[in-house]
Amino acid sequence: MLTSEDEIQIRNAVPEDAERIAEIEKQMWLITYPNEEFGISKEDIESKFDRALDRVEVLQDTLTYPDHRYLVAVANNKIVGYFHGISGLNENQVVETYVLPEFQGKNVGKKALDILFQWFGKEKSIFAEIAAYNTRSMNFFKSLGFVDAPGARRKETWNILPSGKEIPLMFMRKVMGSVQE
Repeated sequence: MLTSEDEIQIRNAVPEDAERIAEIEKQMWLITYPNEEFGISKEDIESKFDRALDRVEVLQDTLTYPDHRYLVAVANNKIVGYFHGISGLNENQVVETYVLPEFQGKNVGKKALDILFQWFGKEKSIFAEIAAYNTRSMNFFKSLGFVDAPGARRKETWNILPSGKEIPLMFMRKVMGSVQE
């Protein structure tokens, strides 16, 4: 059992972490994205992973891209969360932030995103796409200085499920350079 947040370490992910990252991704999708109001079932989410390419191989490859950075949160020698950022030409993007439920609320996400933000630098805004019904994630990003970015709408594919249903998205942006240190 953890006694302090200091026992959760954040480090760069390595290709050997890909299998555990894929496990956490599936687990967190099954927790986060089913939504009765939008007609998205657990089966819809499971089918996304059943039909996916070998996610571990894709992750192992993506982990080597210089414009991508994956971080993992480790507690008791086990990965309990992961974070993915992309440094783009015009903006940076927080792509994924997943922490197992029992480790949420322990500043794990904030610690990891602070590291990603340092990697991004202060020259470009940071963009995030969030399921429109994921209020916990929206509130987390708001606590980090992100605001709704309604003009940033763009077509995505990660949120389209094999059934054709779409996870509705909310777009948020953090303007860098205006953040107090």
